[in-house]
Amino acid sequence: TDRPVLLTGETGVGKNLLARAIHLHSARRTCPFRTISGATSPESLLDGLLFGRSTGEPGLVESARCGTLLIDEIDGLTPSLQDKVRWAMETGQLNGRPTDVRWVAASSRDLAAEVAAGRFDAGLYDRFRADHRPVPPLRDRPADIAGLADGFVRRFATRHGRPARGVSPEALSLLEAYPWPGNVRELENTMQRAVLLADTARITPADLPSTLTDPLPIG
Repeated sequence: TDRPVLLTGETGVGKNLLARAIHLHSARRTCPFRTISGATSPESLLDGLLFGRSTGEPGLVESARCGTLLIDEIDGLTPSLQDKVRWAMETGQLNGRPTDVRWVAASSRDLAAEVAAGRFDAGLYDRFRADHRPVPPLRDRPADIAGLADGFVRRFATRHGRPARGVSPEALSLLEAYPWPGNVRELENTMQRAVLLADTARITPADLPSTLTDPLPIG
């Protein structure tokens, strides 16, 4: 569908990966996928990046035409920018011209609580929450670890020209037993390190960091 999507969850759970997957499985997959973070830049810069500059340079809303625009950490937008995003969504217009973009937002905060506290625009939240998809932390979905780890190994082995092409059962047991406080992002970084260290076709426990192989005792 073309309706807006809201992705929420802890930092590092893979909200950006899920947003890209939503785009790639939509009718807009042949058009651009654009992303911007609302928490990294001052208002004037974000305004220009999203809606275009006075020099005529187009913003992401325009350059993502017929595609998907992800606003990560949307709660970081200032009230005036939240209002401009809501207006563009409601009217389908930008500077008097029609827009054609699917809106996806992501946040690590509870946006309902942000609305109640007066820090997030209620109308904008209403636009997104009709298709709200909470993304559980990786510790709550251990069945995903094997597939994610295997995919990361293949990607990084190809990128770095390394021999690893999979994960040994012993290493996978350690990966599945670890709580992953850094979520998917931590797993991704762990597998990249393992690929760079491994000299065999499969990742072994020796290629994993000590946080996984020698966990601290509880209590």
